[in-house]
Amino acid sequence: MLRTFILLLLISVWTACVVPRDLNSRNMASYYRPDEQAISPPDFKVYALSDSLLRLYVRINTEHLLFTRQPDQSFQAMFGVEVDILGSYDQPTLLDSFSFATPISYADHDLYKVFSYELPLHASGDLLARLTLADVNKGSSEIYYQRFNSSLVQGSNAFVAMNDNGVPAFNDYFTAADTIKINFRDSAVHEVWCKYYQREFPLSAPPFTFDIRTSFDYTPDSVFKISVNDTNTVTFSTTGFYWLQEDTTLLQGWTAFCFDQGYPNVVTTAQMVAPLRYLTSRAEYAQLDTAASSRKAVDAFWLERSSGNRERAKLLIKKYYNRVQFANRLFSCHTQGWRTDRGMIYVVFGAPNIIYRYTNSETWIYGSENSPTGLNFLFVKVDNPFTVNDYSLTRSPIYESPWYRGIDFWRQGRAYNSIY
Repeated sequence: MLRTFILLLLISVWTACVVPRDLNSRNMASYYRPDEQAISPPDFKVYALSDSLLRLYVRINTEHLLFTRQPDQSFQAMFGVEVDILGSYDQPTLLDSFSFATPISYADHDLYKVFSYELPLHASGDLLARLTLADVNKGSSEIYYQRFNSSLVQGSNAFVAMNDNGVPAFNDYFTAADTIKINFRDSAVHEVWCKYYQREFPLSAPPFTFDIRTSFDYTPDSVFKISVNDTNTVTFSTTGFYWLQEDTTLLQGWTAFCFDQGYPNVVTTAQMVAPLRYLTSRAEYAQLDTAASSRKAVDAFWLERSSGNRERAKLLIKKYYNRVQFANRLFSCHTQGWRTDRGMIYVVFGAPNIIYRYTNSETWIYGSENSPTGLNFLFVKVDNPFTVNDYSLTRSPIYESPWYRGIDFWRQGRAYNSIY
């Protein structure tokens, strides 16, 4: 008991030491560089069982934890979690705090482990969880942020999708190969309405052009009922998105996005063609898109960029499509992550050097802050009832030269911002 108390105290001390009071001044660029995260990187899911009770799911890969010898000669890691409930990025007032420490046996080394924690809240609404994950044996910790809303009776946090083994889905996107069970916060409800939408959204326009969003037609392509809170499974067999609502008069719900085979990864040569639109003219892309063999067309495109050097072409392909896949994991919403405004900038320019987060926006900085050669992008959160992950770029003519410079890098056989 004493040892556990000391461990939890250490976690709290680490949190206090490394977190600035003003979250708006904290550089969060590492969250968009998965390879830099020492613990996993982790996944989170916040499930609001009620206004005043959360269930937090955390998934990590234990291979990064330090296992130390115990008195009985076994090896054990100690995984610590500190959860601070804050008002928002802009007003990070501490509202609640929780600490947990979990021993992990060596038999679970190098495995993905899911932990769940019950969090009784003294405040409700649109809030921010600051999550400090600690490898206690190693004496290291990392901080993450997860926004949630516990007061929406049928918002995205009121649902959780589980696989056949009872493991929660940590993302809202699925493929036709996924089979899930859906839990809803009101255990007395056993069916909810599902509105299915099949929509084609335009690719993000270059950052120097004007992008006018058309109003969304909320008339669904079909409406049916889906079982929740029971043993029945659900498969979303057709691409599009599925909006689940218990009360259809409210502009709230949870959306399951169904994308192509293999998503968020790029698994077919046909899927490799579409992201090349950022690097090609309209005529070039039309040739790629209508080629008899997409494999040959993609290979030819990258070989031409590499002056026929196959090894160099392979490196470019790996770098470019890794960015596409990371963008899918990070920015998926009503459309594939790489097609969004943030995805477009991420794919072409790479991960930014600095990211500042606010309640309703993100600022990305490439280069040094306040440098005349630096490049700043502002993304504003869109009020989208289907997702909380939709951000729109504030476009400007000043981006025309940097945009074409970034494109030219790729077309000349060099990855722009090759570090990330």
